[in-house]
Amino acid sequence: DVFPMLETLKIQNCCKLNRAPNYFPCLRQLVIENYRDGLYYQLKTPNKSHALVLKDILSKATTLSTLSIGGQAGLTCVSDVLAVHNSQNLKYLSLESCPHLLHLGDLHKLLSLEHLSVVRCPNLNAIDLIAPNDQQHLTSLRSLTIGQCNGLRGLPSEMVELNTSLRELRLYECHNLVWFPVDLQQM
Repeated sequence: DVFPMLETLKIQNCCKLNRAPNYFPCLRQLVIENYRDGLYYQLKTPNKSHALVLKDILSKATTLSTLSIGGQAGLTCVSDVLAVHNSQNLKYLSLESCPHLLHLGDLHKLLSLEHLSVVRCPNLNAIDLIAPNDQQHLTSLRSLTIGQCNGLRGLPSEMVELNTSLRELRLYECHNLVWFPVDLQQM
C-alpha cells in the first residue's frame, strides 16, 4: 500500500497525469479537477488518459463516500470510470464541466447516494435514475441539482419513484429543458 491511511485525495490541475496508484484502502473523499483560471481546460480532443487515471483510482475505492469530478473532457459516461459494484458507500457525487459527458450510466445502482449534482455538462442528454426493469433506483437520493446542461430536454418520468426520498430538486439554466414528469405534481 502506497498510502494505507489516506482518507482524502485531491488532484487538481495535473493535466499531464497519466498514472496514479489505485489502492487506497481508507479513501473517503476524491476530488479530481482540471481547471485553469476557474475554467475547465478546453481540449480539442478529449484526453482519454485522464479518464483512465480516474478509472484506475476508482477501481478499488470501496470506502469512497464523496466523489467530485470536474473539468474532465474525456469523460462520456460516469459508469465508464466508476466501478458501481465497488461504490456502494458513495453518498455524494458531483460532476462539473465535463463537456463530453452524454449520460450517467448505471447510477441507479448506487443505493446509498444522497446528493447528486451535475453542472456545466452541455452534452448531457439523459438522467437515468431508475433501472430499466424498475427493480433498482436511488432510494436514498435526497438532493438533485442539474444546471447548465443544455443537451437535456427532459427529466425521466420515472422520477416519481424518488418521491419518498427526494427533498430538494434544483434545476437552473437548462435552456432546452422542455418537460417535467407529469406525475411530479404528486410528489
